Amino acid sequence: MATVNVIADLTQTPLTRQDLFDAWSTATLSAISSTDLSAGFLTVTVATSLDNAPASPVPGAMLWIADQQTMFCYHDEIEGTGVSLWLAVGPDIFETACLLAEPAWPGALVEPYLDRYVAPVNYTDSILDDGNNNRMIGNVHSGVPYPLNTTTPVTQESGTWVRVGIDGHVFGWIPNASGISEALFAGVASSGFGAAPVDASRDSTDMKGGLIRVIASAGRMGTIHPYYGFCGHSLYTSFGGDTASNWGQHVRYRFIGFSDQQDRTP
Repeated sequence: MATVNVIADLTQTPLTRQDLFDAWSTATLSAISSTDLSAGFLTVTVATSLDNAPASPVPGAMLWIADQQTMFCYHDEIEGTGVSLWLAVGPDIFETACLLAEPAWPGALVEPYLDRYVAPVNYTDSILDDGNNNRMIGNVHSGVPYPLNTTTPVTQESGTWVRVGIDGHVFGWIPNASGISEALFAGVASSGFGAAPVDASRDSTDMKGGLIRVIASAGRMGTIHPYYGFCGHSLYTSFGGDTASNWGQHVRYRFIGFSDQQDRTP
Protein backbone atom coordinates (compact mmCIF):
# COMPACT_ATOMS: atom_id res chain seq x y z
CA MET A 1 0.00 0.00 0.00
CA ALA A 2 1.22 3.50 -0.82
CA THR A 3 2.47 5.65 2.04
CA VAL A 4 1.73 9.37 2.23
CA ASN A 5 4.65 11.31 3.70
CA VAL A 6 3.54 14.65 5.16
CA ILE A 7 6.29 17.26 4.98
CA ALA A 8 4.43 20.35 6.21
CA ASP A 9 4.68 21.23 9.90
CA LEU A 10 1.31 20.48 11.54
CA THR A 11 2.46 20.82 15.14
CA GLN A 12 1.45 24.44 15.47
CA THR A 13 -2.16 24.94 16.45
CA PRO A 14 -4.70 26.07 15.62
CA LEU A 15 -4.43 24.62 12.11
CA THR A 16 -5.80 26.68 9.25
CA ARG A 17 -7.09 25.51 5.91
CA GLN A 18 -3.84 26.84 4.41
CA ASP A 19 -1.92 24.46 6.68
CA LEU A 20 -4.07 21.56 5.49
CA PHE A 21 -3.62 22.60 1.85
CA ASP A 22 0.16 22.78 2.32
CA ALA A 23 0.13 19.32 3.90
CA TRP A 24 -1.49 17.77 0.84
CA SER A 25 0.27 19.85 -1.82
CA THR A 26 3.77 19.16 -0.50
CA ALA A 27 3.29 15.55 0.62
CA THR A 28 5.14 12.77 -1.17
CA LEU A 29 4.22 9.16 -1.94
CA SER A 30 6.39 6.12 -1.30
CA ALA A 31 6.16 2.33 -1.22
CA ILE A 32 3.95 2.23 -4.32
CA SER A 33 3.57 -1.20 -5.86
CA SER A 34 1.84 -2.33 -9.04
CA THR A 35 -1.11 -3.60 -6.97
CA ASP A 36 -1.78 -0.04 -5.83
CA LEU A 37 -2.49 1.04 -9.40
CA SER A 38 -5.71 0.59 -11.34
CA ALA A 39 -6.01 -2.53 -13.45
CA GLY A 40 -4.71 -1.89 -16.95
CA PHE A 41 -2.55 1.07 -15.91
CA LEU A 42 0.56 1.22 -18.14
CA THR A 43 3.80 2.69 -16.90
CA VAL A 44 6.49 4.29 -19.07
CA THR A 45 9.75 2.37 -19.23
CA VAL A 46 12.97 4.35 -19.65
CA ALA A 47 15.84 2.82 -21.64
CA THR A 48 19.00 4.07 -23.30
CA SER A 49 18.23 2.41 -26.65
CA LEU A 50 15.75 0.07 -28.34
CA ASP A 51 18.21 -2.75 -27.68
CA ASN A 52 17.29 -2.36 -24.00
CA ALA A 53 13.53 -2.45 -24.56
CA PRO A 54 11.45 -4.84 -22.40
CA ALA A 55 11.48 -8.39 -23.74
CA SER A 56 7.73 -9.06 -23.44
CA PRO A 57 5.85 -5.75 -23.50
CA VAL A 58 2.06 -5.56 -23.44
CA PRO A 59 0.23 -3.96 -26.38
CA GLY A 60 0.30 -0.19 -26.08
CA ALA A 61 3.30 -0.13 -23.73
CA MET A 62 5.26 3.12 -23.77
CA LEU A 63 9.04 3.34 -23.89
CA TRP A 64 11.15 6.50 -23.53
CA ILE A 65 14.54 6.23 -25.26
CA ALA A 66 16.78 8.59 -23.35
CA ASP A 67 19.57 8.88 -25.94
CA GLN A 68 17.17 9.96 -28.68
CA GLN A 69 14.75 11.82 -26.40
CA THR A 70 11.94 9.97 -28.20
CA MET A 71 8.81 8.14 -27.05
CA PHE A 72 7.98 4.73 -28.55
CA CYS A 73 4.73 2.75 -28.42
CA TYR A 74 4.53 -1.04 -28.76
CA HIS A 75 2.25 -1.91 -31.68
CA ASP A 76 1.28 -5.53 -31.19
CA GLU A 77 0.39 -7.72 -34.19
CA ILE A 78 -0.07 -4.87 -36.64
CA GLU A 79 -3.34 -5.31 -38.52
CA GLY A 80 -3.43 -9.00 -37.59
CA THR A 81 -0.13 -9.75 -39.33
CA GLY A 82 1.51 -11.24 -36.26
CA VAL A 83 4.25 -8.60 -36.52
CA SER A 84 4.96 -6.37 -33.51
CA LEU A 85 7.20 -3.32 -33.48
CA TRP A 86 8.19 -0.43 -31.27
CA LEU A 87 7.29 2.71 -33.26
CA ALA A 88 8.22 6.30 -32.46
CA VAL A 89 5.24 8.47 -31.50
CA GLY A 90 6.91 11.80 -30.79
CA PRO A 91 7.61 14.39 -29.72
CA ASP A 92 9.41 15.28 -32.97
CA ILE A 93 9.57 12.02 -34.92
CA PHE A 94 6.83 9.59 -35.99
CA GLU A 95 7.09 6.13 -37.55
CA THR A 96 4.89 3.51 -39.20
CA ALA A 97 5.40 -0.19 -39.93
CA CYS A 98 6.20 -1.19 -43.52
CA LEU A 99 7.16 -4.37 -45.35
CA LEU A 100 10.10 -4.22 -47.74
CA ALA A 101 9.41 -5.32 -51.31
CA GLU A 102 13.14 -4.94 -52.06
CA PRO A 103 16.32 -4.78 -49.97
CA ALA A 104 16.86 -1.36 -48.42
CA TRP A 105 19.82 0.37 -46.87
CA PRO A 106 19.06 1.81 -43.40
CA GLY A 107 18.00 5.43 -43.86
CA ALA A 108 16.91 4.93 -47.48
CA LEU A 109 13.96 6.87 -48.91
CA VAL A 110 11.07 4.57 -49.74
CA GLU A 111 7.81 4.89 -51.64
CA PRO A 112 4.59 2.82 -51.50
CA TYR A 113 4.34 -0.38 -53.50
CA LEU A 114 1.28 -2.46 -52.47
CA ASP A 115 -0.60 -2.49 -49.17
CA ARG A 116 2.13 -2.01 -46.52
CA TYR A 117 4.90 -2.87 -48.99
CA VAL A 118 7.46 -0.18 -49.78
CA ALA A 119 10.54 -0.11 -51.96
CA PRO A 120 13.59 2.18 -52.09
CA VAL A 121 13.13 5.11 -54.43
CA ASN A 122 14.55 4.50 -57.88
CA TYR A 123 14.81 8.01 -59.24
CA THR A 124 14.70 6.98 -62.91
CA ASP A 125 11.98 4.35 -62.62
CA SER A 126 9.45 5.28 -59.95
CA ILE A 127 6.99 2.60 -58.91
CA LEU A 128 3.77 4.57 -58.89
CA ASP A 129 4.26 7.11 -61.65
CA ASP A 130 5.78 7.77 -65.04
CA GLY A 131 9.45 7.32 -64.20
CA ASN A 132 9.94 11.03 -63.52
CA ASN A 133 8.04 11.66 -60.31
CA ASN A 134 8.34 9.82 -57.01
CA ARG A 135 6.01 9.60 -54.03
CA MET A 136 8.29 9.16 -51.03
CA ILE A 137 6.59 8.42 -47.73
CA GLY A 138 9.68 8.49 -45.53
CA ASN A 139 12.96 6.82 -44.59
CA VAL A 140 13.77 3.35 -43.28
CA HIS A 141 14.75 3.69 -39.61
CA SER A 142 15.40 0.03 -38.83
CA GLY A 143 19.13 -0.62 -38.76
CA VAL A 144 20.17 3.03 -38.43
CA PRO A 145 22.73 3.15 -35.60
CA TYR A 146 22.39 5.76 -32.90
CA PRO A 147 24.42 7.84 -32.27
CA LEU A 148 24.64 8.31 -36.01
CA ASN A 149 27.64 7.16 -38.02
CA THR A 150 29.21 5.18 -35.18
CA THR A 151 28.99 1.75 -36.82
CA THR A 152 28.53 0.36 -40.32
CA PRO A 153 24.84 -0.48 -40.95
CA VAL A 154 23.55 -3.72 -42.45
CA THR A 155 21.17 -3.93 -45.41
CA GLN A 156 17.55 -4.68 -44.46
CA GLU A 157 16.52 -7.67 -46.54
CA SER A 158 13.48 -7.96 -48.81
CA GLY A 159 10.44 -9.27 -46.92
CA THR A 160 11.52 -7.63 -43.65
CA TRP A 161 9.15 -5.54 -41.54
CA VAL A 162 10.82 -2.21 -40.80
CA ARG A 163 10.19 1.05 -39.00
CA VAL A 164 9.75 3.95 -41.43
CA GLY A 165 10.01 7.57 -40.33
CA ILE A 166 7.12 9.41 -41.97
CA ASP A 167 7.02 12.76 -40.17
CA GLY A 168 9.20 15.05 -38.13
CA HIS A 169 12.98 14.99 -37.89
CA VAL A 170 13.65 11.62 -39.48
CA PHE A 171 16.90 9.76 -40.18
CA GLY A 172 18.06 9.89 -43.79
CA TRP A 173 21.05 8.54 -45.67
CA ILE A 174 23.54 10.17 -48.02
CA PRO A 175 25.32 7.47 -50.09
CA ASN A 176 28.98 7.75 -50.90
CA ALA A 177 29.57 9.65 -54.12
CA SER A 178 30.19 7.76 -57.34
CA GLY A 179 31.71 10.21 -59.75
CA ILE A 180 29.75 13.01 -58.07
CA SER A 181 31.21 15.92 -56.13
CA GLU A 182 31.65 15.02 -52.46
CA ALA A 183 30.27 18.46 -51.61
CA LEU A 184 26.79 17.25 -52.58
CA PHE A 185 27.12 14.38 -50.14
CA ALA A 186 27.88 16.50 -47.09
CA GLY A 187 25.41 16.88 -44.26
CA VAL A 188 25.42 20.62 -43.68
CA ALA A 189 23.18 22.39 -41.18
CA SER A 190 20.08 24.02 -42.70
CA SER A 191 20.76 22.72 -46.21
CA GLY A 192 18.16 21.10 -48.44
CA PHE A 193 18.01 17.44 -49.46
CA GLY A 194 16.57 15.84 -52.58
CA ALA A 195 16.41 12.24 -53.81
CA ALA A 196 19.72 10.95 -55.13
CA PRO A 197 19.63 9.39 -58.61
CA VAL A 198 20.52 5.71 -58.78
CA ASP A 199 23.88 6.29 -60.43
CA ALA A 200 24.95 8.44 -57.49
CA SER A 201 24.04 5.55 -55.23
CA ARG A 202 26.54 3.23 -56.93
CA ASP A 203 23.76 1.81 -59.13
CA SER A 204 23.24 -1.09 -56.75
CA THR A 205 19.96 -2.61 -55.58
CA ASP A 206 20.71 -2.14 -51.91
CA MET A 207 22.06 1.38 -52.48
CA LYS A 208 18.88 2.95 -53.85
CA GLY A 209 16.96 5.55 -51.94
CA GLY A 210 19.72 7.96 -50.95
CA LEU A 211 19.61 11.70 -50.39
CA ILE A 212 21.73 14.32 -52.07
CA ARG A 213 22.30 17.87 -50.89
CA VAL A 214 20.71 20.33 -53.28
CA ILE A 215 22.24 23.70 -53.99
CA ALA A 216 20.14 26.85 -53.90
CA SER A 217 20.54 28.61 -57.23
CA ALA A 218 18.37 30.93 -59.29
CA GLY A 219 15.60 30.68 -56.72
CA ARG A 220 15.36 26.89 -57.02
CA MET A 221 16.63 24.15 -54.73
CA GLY A 222 18.79 22.40 -57.30
CA THR A 223 19.00 23.37 -60.96
CA ILE A 224 21.23 20.66 -62.42
CA HIS A 225 19.51 17.59 -63.84
CA PRO A 226 18.80 15.15 -62.28
CA TYR A 227 19.00 16.93 -58.91
CA TYR A 228 15.59 18.54 -59.00
CA GLY A 229 13.16 18.19 -56.17
CA PHE A 230 13.18 18.67 -52.43
CA CYS A 231 12.66 16.22 -49.56
CA GLY A 232 13.45 18.35 -46.53
CA HIS A 233 15.97 20.38 -44.56
CA SER A 234 18.93 19.07 -42.59
CA LEU A 235 18.86 19.62 -38.84
CA TYR A 236 22.57 20.05 -38.27
CA THR A 237 25.97 19.28 -39.71
CA SER A 238 26.72 15.57 -39.45
CA PHE A 239 29.72 13.28 -39.74
CA GLY A 240 32.08 16.13 -38.93
CA GLY A 241 32.95 17.02 -42.51
CA ASP A 242 32.31 16.69 -46.21
CA THR A 243 33.81 13.24 -46.77
CA ALA A 244 31.49 10.28 -46.38
CA SER A 245 32.60 6.80 -45.36
CA ASN A 246 32.66 3.94 -47.86
CA TRP A 247 28.88 3.54 -47.48
CA GLY A 248 28.00 7.21 -46.95
CA GLN A 249 26.61 8.86 -43.87
CA HIS A 250 23.38 9.23 -41.93
CA VAL A 251 21.78 12.58 -41.25
CA ARG A 252 18.77 13.79 -39.34
CA TYR A 253 16.55 16.08 -41.34
CA ARG A 254 13.06 17.57 -41.39
CA PHE A 255 11.09 15.40 -43.81
CA ILE A 256 8.37 17.21 -45.75
CA GLY A 257 7.72 14.68 -48.49
CA PHE A 258 8.89 15.12 -52.05
CA SER A 259 8.29 18.40 -53.86
CA ASP A 260 8.74 18.10 -57.62
CA GLN A 261 9.87 21.58 -58.59
CA GLN A 262 10.02 21.32 -62.35
CA ASP A 263 8.55 19.17 -65.07
CA ARG A 264 11.10 16.80 -66.56
CA THR A 265 11.28 14.56 -69.61
CA PRO A 266 12.58 10.97 -69.40
